[in-house]
Order: sequence, then C-alpha cells, then structure tokens
Amino acid sequence: MYILGKLKERVELQKLTQSTNSLNEVADSWTTITTRWASVEYLSAKEQEIANQLNAIISYKVVIRKYPSLRHNWQILWDNKSLGVENIVDKDDFYEIYCSVKEEKEAEIISQSTAGGASVSGEASNA
Repeated sequence: MYILGKLKERVELQKLTQSTNSLNEVADSWTTITTRWASVEYLSAKEQEIANQLNAIISYKVVIRKYPSLRHNWQILWDNKSLGVENIVDKDDFYEIYCSVKEEKEAEIISQSTAGGASVSGEASNA
C-alpha cells in the first residue's frame, strides 16, 4: 500500500477532445479532466537514431489515488512532459500507471572528408 505522503508531484489527467471550427475543420486538443497528487518514478530510457533524428523513449511509473474514469487513451501532463498512458494496474486504493514519452532531438551528423592528394590531369605532348 502506498503512503499518501509520497504523492508529492502534481499531475494533470488529460483526454483527447475534438472541436470543429467555423470552417468545419476538426481540431484535436488535450483537455485537463482533473489534477491529482502523484508519485512519479523514472523507469528506463531507450534511444535510437532514425533519419538523422535521435529519438529517446523514456518510461515512467506514475502512482495516483484511484480515478475510475482514467482510460488508456489519456495522457498525463507532468513537468511539461506529456506522458502517454500505456498500462493501468489496480493496486487497492491506488493506480500504478505505466507511461512513456518520446523526445526527439536532431542528431549531430559527423561527416568525414576524404584525405588525399589532388589529382592532376594533363596532356602528354610528343616532341
């Protein structure tokens, strides 16, 4: 069982909502449903480089008091990070929520120039 004193972080539980503008275009946005006290624990990070982009997927475990409306397609906003909810584990009066966030950074490209002498072409003349 979790001790309430360990829930020291403020998190927002958000769900995706759609709205239609005056041009009948549908826009997606995240809407905060509730703000809760939580414990946020770093679990792991995985990096990979694809098309000169360095992608880091960082995993967290977030513990909150039960909120029965919480769904897998929601996200948790914490420390200016949008954590995607992946798994919700029911632990008595609490939920353990396993989340991840993808961070993209431009990879540094190291180019090596080929070393060597300059080639000279010329014509041979016969005397």
